[in-house]
Amino acid sequence: MVKKSLDIWESLLKLAEDIPTFGVRQLWKKHPLTRQTDLVADLGLIGDDALEFMEKYANAFGVKSGDYDYLSYFDPEQLWLLPKFRKTKKKHIITLGMLELAAKNGVWNTEFLEIARSKNNYETFL
Repeated sequence: MVKKSLDIWESLLKLAEDIPTFGVRQLWKKHPLTRQTDLVADLGLIGDDALEFMEKYANAFGVKSGDYDYLSYFDPEQLWLLPKFRKTKKKHIITLGMLELAAKNGVWNTEFLEIARSKNNYETFL
């Protein structure tokens, strides 16, 4: 089911504004939310907060999981000391634009979303 992009974007912004763990950078500098906003680097989503946000997102927009893999985008909850001693796999970037596209299409398709993100031109795919 294809949904209206403007309604999706406005609803997605409201959902993103409720994220409780805005990154440390957000304390000093408030950036407007755009399609290029990175959920991890810009909004500080990790662990349980990221999992909860993505569940709310999927439920709110009726997005089927498709080939979505939480660990490809987010680090799990962990003690502050562990990252120094543990090797982690490089994470993919996840942006608000990718969430908007998946919501519009109703399913998470990693390849399609990665192409849109890499071209930095979500509007072409909307």
